[in-house]
This record gives sequence, structure tokens and C-alpha cells, in this order.
Amino acid sequence: MLKTVEGTYSHGRIELNELPAALPDRTSVLVTFLDGYSGRRRIPSETADELAEIEAICRHCQALQELDSRSPDEVLDYNERGLP
Repeated sequence: MLKTVEGTYSHGRIELNELPAALPDRTSVLVTFLDGYSGRRRIPSETADELAEIEAICRHCQALQELDSRSPDEVLDYNERGLP
């Protein structure tokens, strides 16, 4: 699942502006720091629709069965020196 929540970083802690709904405790997150961003921006409905579509695609992809469990290096047949 992909969910975006705005927040503020201060003194080593991140405070979220809203709590995401229905997430289990200790869910993994990725944090991106926005340089020069100040203030809350409203998402135009067109962008919100696109975001909802992207989230639906992410849910679909996460539900797909893994067909090849090899690492990218194994697929490309890389060895310890790089190229095969």
C-alpha cells in the first residue's frame, strides 16, 4: 500500500498532520524531506484522482504473485566482477 501523509520534523521526531487509517502498529515507512517547502498545500481534485489511481496500481502490483525470486544480478548473470 502507498499512503502519503504530511508532517513536520523537529528535534529527531516526525509529527504527522493526520493519522493514516487502518495501519497496523510498527508499519514500515519511508521519509522524504522537502527542501524549501513551507506550509500545507491543497491537492487539486485532478491530482487527487491521479494519486488514487496510482495507489490502486500499487495495491494491484503488491498483490501479484512473484514469478522469479532471483535477484536482479542473478537475472543478468552478473558475477563478482560485474559483467558475465
